[in-house]
Amino acid sequence: MSNSLNPSGLLERGDVGFSTENLSWAHWLGVLIATVTGAIHVYLYLEQGFLPFLFAGIVFLAAAIAVLLNLYRRLLYAVGIPFTAGQIVLWYAQGMPDMAIAQFDKPLQVVLVVLLAYLFVNEDELTGSETNATERDGGRHATERDEGRDATDGSKSREA
Repeated sequence: MSNSLNPSGLLERGDVGFSTENLSWAHWLGVLIATVTGAIHVYLYLEQGFLPFLFAGIVFLAAAIAVLLNLYRRLLYAVGIPFTAGQIVLWYAQGMPDMAIAQFDKPLQVVLVVLLAYLFVNEDELTGSETNATERDGGRHATERDEGRDATDGSKSREA
């Protein structure tokens, strides 16, 4: 993916496949919360037949799986923030139905929004990935080092 089209690494797929090596506590907590809120939404659909509940449940569950498979994590975080916040706003706009379930689910969703923002900002540090940072930086560090250039001013180094 061209760096001009992918300046913040949103479309960085990473090494696809399930691996717990690059999952931090924050990833696991996010997967847990997304799975719980997804299951709650599927349950609400089964109880009430309201199709948007099924949609939301499937999205939360699919996002949890995508994080585990290392698929476009930064994009998931970026899209997940407004999607999850939107769930809270829509619930409020609908007159706050299902209060007993919502007292459990909505605080989880608030935590998820904060956690997604944290993951979006700190993904590289949490996973130990310098590749993502280098690619978002236009590959300058690796390219200049490989060509014997000084990364600060781009001039050729004088080393033999």
